[in-house]
Amino acid sequence: MFSMRIVSTDHCMATPVRGLDAMYADQRGSEVKKVPIVRIFGSTPAEQSTLGMSGRLFV
Repeated sequence: MFSMRIVSTDHCMATPVRGLDAMYADQRGSEVKKVPIVRIFGSTPAEQSTLGMSGRLFV
């Protein structure tokens, strides 16, 4: 099991990566120019630094 204490979070918009991100938005009928990225900074119980990144977050 992985355990991480969250210290900070942030977000940004980045250019999509072909093969990983959606390149076309069906809802809008156009190409995707930017995709949301959420970064989670923290530490493990052994006090090692961690960074978790999550993409493909659409509402």
